[in-house]
Amino acid sequence: MYSLTEILVMFAIVRVLQRIYYLLNGHVQHGRAFSPPHELKRWLKEKGIPIAQHRFVCKNNQKIELRYRRIGTGPKLFLLANGVGTDLFMWLPVFKAMLRRNPRLFTEFTLIAPSYRGLFGSGGIDGSVEASMSCLAGDVLEILAHCSRNSREGQGFDSIVGWSMGAQVALTCVTAHPHVADKLFLLNPSGGRTLHTAFQPFVPIPYIGKSVSSAMRALLAALRRLTFTVAWKRVKTATSSIYFRLFLELFSLLGGFPPELGAYFEQYLRDVFSSRAQTRGLLDLILSLDDKLPDAAFLLEHKSTVVSSVSDFLTGVYHGMFLCTAMINATFKPVLFGSHFLLLEWPDSLAKDVLELLQSTKKHALR
Repeated sequence: MYSLTEILVMFAIVRVLQRIYYLLNGHVQHGRAFSPPHELKRWLKEKGIPIAQHRFVCKNNQKIELRYRRIGTGPKLFLLANGVGTDLFMWLPVFKAMLRRNPRLFTEFTLIAPSYRGLFGSGGIDGSVEASMSCLAGDVLEILAHCSRNSREGQGFDSIVGWSMGAQVALTCVTAHPHVADKLFLLNPSGGRTLHTAFQPFVPIPYIGKSVSSAMRALLAALRRLTFTVAWKRVKTATSSIYFRLFLELFSLLGGFPPELGAYFEQYLRDVFSSRAQTRGLLDLILSLDDKLPDAAFLLEHKSTVVSSVSDFLTGVYHGMFLCTAMINATFKPVLFGSHFLLLEWPDSLAKDVLELLQSTKKHALR
């Protein structure tokens, strides 16, 4: 038997070797001037891919203003349900790889990229936001109605591509409204009650889940209170310092991540601390991850691809395995050397899997 120290050393060696692999296969170290959002904007302009911003007020009685982006001109719509707190730029390496494989991608499809309520300007007109999986699923319906109002009646999304929280939103939505989408691509998904299984990558630990969830809820509540104090501003300053940048670089190296991941993490934190409301919205949405999925979510007939990372400490690999065991028409694709950020680690492989689903046809008609 190996000791814990030996296991950790072997894991670190494997991840450093993975970093070397990235460097040998074209990944480059970006300087501090690199900005993922600006790079996404530049790339879209260079490729002549149109992007339009939309916002509207929901028709329900919550008076929520929702925002989404529309990218491309294709007749088929596919929704990108992002990870919690992340913006569209996180998918830039995958978009580049997808376009290399299919230069007509954005003339065949139109990508709909919503912002979750409470983030990036989406939220309650009176400043209040109710965060739950059912509310987020309802927002998907509102966005579909708005973005397809000039299309044929009853048109749904060809596919929903959901990462992390987005996968949970997708499952919640299509369970209640199966015809919202024909196909599902679930990246690092959770089967619900996510806080109960956090930091348990290989197997959920019996009797521990409730304690983990309670501890995380208490921590998130404490952090939310801090957003009203001067401590929030001090943390914001700390996350923009050179010392924190060096920490991200070291974390990226020891974690085996691509060298540019530090720049993506840094931009993510800039977004998190762009305003106190944004920080509070993120914390509220994280709490919604502990919502339970309906039992019917595990019996969906949608053609689905599920990709999970074996070393994902946020949503353990067993979530994807269980979903594929239960779902009628799902394919499971585990990734041995990957984390929760596969879209940055293995964009070429992920692009191939997404395109295969987008370009496939349904095997079974939905009942």
